[in-house]
Amino acid sequence: MVRVALWLLFAAYLGFIGFAYATERLFYGEVVHLTGLRAVQFLVATFALGAITRVFRRARWPKLLLRFRRDLGLMVFFLAAAHTAVYVQRHDNARIASEAVTGEYGTGWIALIVFLLLALTSNNASVRRLGRNWKRLHRLAYAAAGLSLAHWWLTAFDPMVATPYVAATIAVLVAAPIVSALRRSPGD
Repeated sequence: MVRVALWLLFAAYLGFIGFAYATERLFYGEVVHLTGLRAVQFLVATFALGAITRVFRRARWPKLLLRFRRDLGLMVFFLAAAHTAVYVQRHDNARIASEAVTGEYGTGWIALIVFLLLALTSNNASVRRLGRNWKRLHRLAYAAAGLSLAHWWLTAFDPMVATPYVAATIAVLVAAPIVSALRRSPGD
């Protein structure tokens, strides 16, 4: 029930952005910024869920939150796909191809491909089929995060806007194992 409500809210949000763009209540730059920003925010939240679980490994409530990590990861993909769709709709193929080989846009395209691969394998059948390799494959999310943040930093009018998200992602990924290790009791 909670999962259905989460997806309905997410679909309503994307629908609102699409409607606002189609009716020119939001302009190209605003939609590109919003979808990219939300993708990064959901990505940081996805990493934070894993970090929270490691830090509070004996508590039950983090494990309840962890049930939604795959959903958040899929939402990251859909936001990144919407971000890309708006970009592709706005520009001709020649421009897209010439920009795709640059660092600022190439990082975004590679991240999108990784997110697509992760989205396609974010199901129970893939978990069973891939076994241990599923977890290895999904560690590519860290590379995709780095690429996404680099893309944002390189394409932003003001790269300092991306800085708190870069710092938050690094803090979550570095601090969680340290805090988790400090919380371990000597008998563990």
